[in-house]
Amino acid sequence: MKLMLLSVIFVLVVVLLFFLVFLKLKTKTKHNEQLKCLIREKEKQEKAFVTQLNEKDKLISEMNANEHLLEKTISKLKTTNHALNSELENLNTQINQQIEQKTQHLLEEKEKAEKADRLKTIFLGNMSHEIRTPMNGIIGFANLLSLPSLKDAQRKIYVNHINNSCKSLLHLIDDIIDISKLEAGEVKLHIQQYSINEAIVDLYNLYEAERKHQNKVNIELIYSIPQKNLIIETDPQRFRQALSNLIDNALKFTQKGTIKFGYKTKDNFIEFFVEDTGIGISAEKQNVIFDTFSKLQTAESKLYRGTGLGLAITKRVINIMGGEIGLKSAPGKGSLFYFTLPYQKSLKIISENKIKIKKYNWQNKTILVTEDEETNFRFIEAVLSRSACNLIWAKNGKEAVDILSRKHEIDVVLMDLKMPVMDGIQATMEIRKFNQEIPIIAQTAFTMLDEKEKCLNAGCNAYLTKPLDINLLMDKIEHYF
Repeated sequence: MKLMLLSVIFVLVVVLLFFLVFLKLKTKTKHNEQLKCLIREKEKQEKAFVTQLNEKDKLISEMNANEHLLEKTISKLKTTNHALNSELENLNTQINQQIEQKTQHLLEEKEKAEKADRLKTIFLGNMSHEIRTPMNGIIGFANLLSLPSLKDAQRKIYVNHINNSCKSLLHLIDDIIDISKLEAGEVKLHIQQYSINEAIVDLYNLYEAERKHQNKVNIELIYSIPQKNLIIETDPQRFRQALSNLIDNALKFTQKGTIKFGYKTKDNFIEFFVEDTGIGISAEKQNVIFDTFSKLQTAESKLYRGTGLGLAITKRVINIMGGEIGLKSAPGKGSLFYFTLPYQKSLKIISENKIKIKKYNWQNKTILVTEDEETNFRFIEAVLSRSACNLIWAKNGKEAVDILSRKHEIDVVLMDLKMPVMDGIQATMEIRKFNQEIPIIAQTAFTMLDEKEKCLNAGCNAYLTKPLDINLLMDKIEHYF
């Protein structure tokens, strides 16, 4: 019994021990599980922390990279901004400079325009005076010619005064037409071989006679021709015009001393000169003396007549001939004007043609004069009276057409261009519809470049400008007989 009890107790003790061991093992296992869970949780937390650290590092790295990029961008923006500011400043400076230049240019142009306007006003005043002076002589002496008690000797003197006044007026008109043509670029040169020595001698004789006519006994006129038989290719009319204008001025502004003109040959050009001991020109005036409408406005120069076109014409004429013009002068010490022209040394001497005095006998010829102005017709009538030809007068283009349509014995037509009822161009075109053979010679006071072309295109055979050159008129008519 006791043994059984002990056995039971032993069993119970064993069971209890086993239970305790099991319980401990179970508790330990549970604890291990909890520990594992804690470890896993810790690992997760550690991994999450590491991930967060990595993300933080990445974010910091990205932030640093962005900050660096931002710094570079800011630096570039600052550089660009500085460049833009500098460029803007330069542009502003340039714009301001351009505005200043434009303003200065406009002021200069305004000043030039005002100066040109003043010069034109002065020019028109001078022109009025220059026109009225010869017109006063023409009208005044023409009225005196009508006096019944006038003697023949006095009449001849008055006629000579009228003739000189007419020449002066014609010279003035020619200057105005010349400067208009030159400024419009409508002047064409007629180049030919020309004897310079003969031109110099001819001009000397002309101005020596003029010096005596003006009673300038205190002036000695001298010419210089250093080379024998000098021939150049130039426009004779324009050459004489240029040199004559310079000699005219020298004679006008010189009261005593000498006037010398001539030329000097150089490599491939000739230098012509006109030197005087006249009143001289200040340096200020030398800068504008060749300008159109320019005229010396000094106390001395106001004593002299002139329009101020001569030197402007001379400069332009010399320029279109391929030369240059200049001067040296000082007040009270005279002036030296000089200009150059191209020169070829290989030119041969041209043969001289002697002038022949022609006589005309057109007794059996009939000329139709188409002219609306009676004065002009009477002039032509007087000129042609020496030839014994028959004249018919048509006072406008329509009358000329009617006469020619009825009469077939007319040999030549002198056709004025500007007429009432029907002008010369229209009349010529109408005549050519039924008569292609009759010679028609146009005569006009218009001198524009295209006027001759209009006449020839309309059917005219030749073209003459007024005032008519008598010899040229007679030669033209003779050509068609």
